[in-house]
Amino acid sequence: NSLTHHIVGGRYGYPYEFLDKPQQVLPILSGQLGGSGTQGICYNEDGLPESYRGNLFFCDWGLQRIDRFEIKKAGGTYSLVRRTPFLTKGDVKDFRPFSIAVDADRSSLLVVDWAYDSWLAAGPKTGRLYRLKYKGADRPSPCERPALDTLEGEIQALDHPALSIRLDAQHRLIARGASALPALKGLLAGNGSEVGRSHAVWGLDGIGTDDAKNEIRARLADSSAAIRKQAARSVGIRGDREGRDGLIRLLDDRDAAVRREAAIALGKLGDTGIAPALMAHLGDSDRFTAFSIRESIRRLGAWDRALLVDAFRDDRRRPAALLLTEDSWAIPVVEALSDAYEMMESPEVRARVISNLAGLYRQYPEWSGNWFGTNPLGGQFPRKTRDWNPEGMAKVLQGLGKGLSDRDAQVRLQAIVGLGPVG
Repeated sequence: NSLTHHIVGGRYGYPYEFLDKPQQVLPILSGQLGGSGTQGICYNEDGLPESYRGNLFFCDWGLQRIDRFEIKKAGGTYSLVRRTPFLTKGDVKDFRPFSIAVDADRSSLLVVDWAYDSWLAAGPKTGRLYRLKYKGADRPSPCERPALDTLEGEIQALDHPALSIRLDAQHRLIARGASALPALKGLLAGNGSEVGRSHAVWGLDGIGTDDAKNEIRARLADSSAAIRKQAARSVGIRGDREGRDGLIRLLDDRDAAVRREAAIALGKLGDTGIAPALMAHLGDSDRFTAFSIRESIRRLGAWDRALLVDAFRDDRRRPAALLLTEDSWAIPVVEALSDAYEMMESPEVRARVISNLAGLYRQYPEWSGNWFGTNPLGGQFPRKTRDWNPEGMAKVLQGLGKGLSDRDAQVRLQAIVGLGPVG
């Protein structure tokens, strides 16, 4: 199975794009597409040794095991440090794990096993429940659960090593409403840990008053990348347009994950006036950030002929502009591609422009809503059969006609291939 870092708006190639349009999708961290991976967790409690903190544990029904994934931050995503089998079937032939959770004691894990060695059970339903306990000499004792009955105690608990306790404290602070604002703002303004200050951001987010939103916007310029990232997420989720300028500045942040979240948040604001800033940052050096910038432009429908042409003229941004204009059905896109064809000296680029134009003649039909099945590659790949705007389709044909008269054979060939599906 595959390990995937899911981001807002992310596409990972299922069921066909990973084969025919890999340039348009995000890569998986490890493994391969397909398989029978099921539920999993990220361990962020304090009852196991420090080496387990932040590890992922995923059940795989088909492989009959649970794998442990150790990961680390890598630009706008993560990379795999190590993948090891954590729990295997041993002598239990019908071991089929499909769910794992941290027990209330924070130091053991609960595993649900289907206990059935086939696809469908016609008779009595079966199952097992396992509790896994760590026996090593380095097993820590979980920190004492704090008394969460005072404002001061709840603020202190935001720094507790166990995520479950930090979240409990965060929710209690949100329930206090505006009375908790001074303490949360004081924590954010101080020099405390990134963990506690991050929870303070989400405490303010949950309270949601104008004062709380002002403080979150101020954190878009925080000295900590972790806090800037959380503030950007909050501004985007709440559609807070007053945070627009702060988000735009973060598109130049030194941390790729911050840039990624700023791009995602800008796409949620519903403001097409953001287009110049997003277009100017096409071609970010980080793949996840660059993808998020393109997806936000698409989400906003922020198509501007002049801005696209300017991106095509820029050697640095041109590859991203070509990716952006693939399967983007809008008249300004068609017009910009036609303009780019006229101005590009490179036959390779002109051929790519003609290919993009050809792909815009028709659209894919709406998805029926039906599942693609366990082997979608055994079915029919989707074909573009649906007409869209007649003016746009006519402009596509006009551009392909120009390609037929190009001085370079590869461009002419691409125009002929593009005209094939036109009929």
